[in-house]
Amino acid sequence: MEPVINSCSELLISINKDFKYEIGDIVCFLKKNGLIVHRVIDIIKKRRLTYLLKGDNNIIFDGYYLKKDIYGKIEFIINNDHIINYKKGIYLQKLIAITGKISNLSPFRYIIFYFIKLLNRKTGSDELDKIIDALNNKKVIKTSKKIDVNLLHFLSIKNKFLRFNKLNSKENIQQQFFSNLLNKEKVNLNKLFQKNNINYVLLDAVDKNHRIYGSDIDILIDYKQLLKAVRLLIKNNFYIKNRPPQEITLVNKSNYVQIDLHFLVNLPRDLYFDKGQSLKITKDYWKAFTSTKKSRKYQNEYFLLGKVICFWTNDFLRGLNTLFNIGEFIKNNQISWKDFEKIAIKHNFLGESQLVLLIFRNIFQKKYLDNYLDKVSLKIKILSHYYDQKKIGIFGSITSWATEDDENSFKIYIECFIASLLVNKKTPLLRLLRPRIIFFFIKSIFNTIANFFQKTMLFDK
Repeated sequence: MEPVINSCSELLISINKDFKYEIGDIVCFLKKNGLIVHRVIDIIKKRRLTYLLKGDNNIIFDGYYLKKDIYGKIEFIINNDHIINYKKGIYLQKLIAITGKISNLSPFRYIIFYFIKLLNRKTGSDELDKIIDALNNKKVIKTSKKIDVNLLHFLSIKNKFLRFNKLNSKENIQQQFFSNLLNKEKVNLNKLFQKNNINYVLLDAVDKNHRIYGSDIDILIDYKQLLKAVRLLIKNNFYIKNRPPQEITLVNKSNYVQIDLHFLVNLPRDLYFDKGQSLKITKDYWKAFTSTKKSRKYQNEYFLLGKVICFWTNDFLRGLNTLFNIGEFIKNNQISWKDFEKIAIKHNFLGESQLVLLIFRNIFQKKYLDNYLDKVSLKIKILSHYYDQKKIGIFGSITSWATEDDENSFKIYIECFIASLLVNKKTPLLRLLRPRIIFFFIKSIFNTIANFFQKTMLFDK
């Protein structure tokens, strides 16, 4: 399907049994080797409505398919450097279908795709604006088709539902089906661990009984029981997917739900600072949730610190939802800044915490955090303007920041590492006088100046 869809693309697929598919639509259908995404080339209206399907780069047609065999059509295509809303440039998509029926005119197709990209140059920013608005106006939980489509990638579900053996045509399959599956697996996991006397702390919620959202289940487990837990999960239809330094990731073979067994809370600057800091925070986090002497207020403060660390080490520059949840958690639980500040200082994470909250206030324009940020240094204020909603965006493909390939993942890690060094008071001055770090700070200053003039112009208007 290149160049419209490439191997790194993420697809937002709407599933609805009442869809009327047209020539040029990109749809998904089931074959023996899995779910295929190809284009409707022709429609035959005889006794029954049938659709001729073909890949843009294929010479051979897939054949004619009935409507019942087609599961849905593509609404958004998220590529490395752009996002395509299928409705923008729909006639050009039809033109690709017509040329595909006549012959495989590859150069002509690339020219058409260039104009499709031009029509969609603002799509990513438009979608982010809709999501910011949806979050601020509490529309996230609504099930209207618009919000579902716009928030599919934002809810971190991506296209995982494509892997499931059973597909149905519920309007909200992307959100409800995976979320229900995730929480069902969480309940089964709790029963399994309780039966086998394995203690753990749920990292996705303060209470194990709370409903969780996202793309996987994150739990903190005692390192001494890690091997026992892994063996138990393997016996219960799981397999090991990968083994990063601070966790083991396992996946259920039947429903593809992923479980991350964390045995270390990993800080973003462990390469430079003593790794004993991560061991200390892991120990204290574990005590906060397993000791009967600790209050819910104390647990909330550690949960918030855990979320801020998660934002840096896992979701940074791609976690708009995580960022919003941090701000809302502070508001809903009335977190005391003085108490949280003590914990952040204890674990040498105050600068990073202030930067995250400042980014939240800048993007969502929430004034209730002003009391938390009255003593923030000028350096942190300047750095906060480097991270706008596009860089923290859920649609990471607006820029090349949040792609899954190794090169860009490494770039994200380096940027986070540099920012962490800059905001931390214990970083030696000589460490900061390096070309890459200085250049990063200069970029932040230019962003701050640009934002200032932009706000001034809006105010004048």
